[in-house]
Amino acid sequence: MTKKEFNFLIYFDEAINKNFNLEKDFDKDSFQNFLDLAGIKTSLNCLEVLRNLKLLDDNNKMKNAGVLLFCKEATRHLRSATITCALFMGKTKTKIIDSREFDFDLYINYKKAFNYFKSNLRTEYIIKGGGLRKEILELPEEALKEALLNAIAHRNYFSGSNI
Repeated sequence: MTKKEFNFLIYFDEAINKNFNLEKDFDKDSFQNFLDLAGIKTSLNCLEVLRNLKLLDDNNKMKNAGVLLFCKEATRHLRSATITCALFMGKTKTKIIDSREFDFDLYINYKKAFNYFKSNLRTEYIIKGGGLRKEILELPEEALKEALLNAIAHRNYFSGSNI
C-alpha cells in the first residue's frame, strides 16, 4: 500500500480541543466525582491522572474526551455535547409541551436528562399488604438508561446538533 492509498481516520474523542483552557474551563468537582465513581484512589496529581487516562496530549492540551467529561459548560467547547429533551403533544412533534437543555459535563447531562425522562413518565402505584407501595414507571428505567446512553455514546460528535 502506498502512502497515498493509506487513509487516516480522526477519532473525535482523541482530537485536541483548541478552545479548552485547562486553567479556566476544567471543572475540578467533575474530576473528583469521576475519580469517586470510578473508584480511583491515587497520590498522582490531576495532570498525571489525566495523562494516564490519555485525555491530555504531551503539551497538556485537553482532548475532546476530557472536555466532555470535565468541562464547566459544554456549549463553550462542544456544541454537540448538549442534551436537549422535549415533551411533545401527540405523535407529530409539532407542539412542544416542555423542553430542557442540559449544558454541563457528560455525567451531569446524563443524570439531568434521565431525571427529566422519569419526571415526565406516568407512574403506577401498587399498594401491597402492610402498606408497602411499589412504583412502576410507564417505561422500564433500564430501557430509558440504555436509550440515553446509546444516544450519548453513539452520536456523531462532529455534527453540530445537540443530542
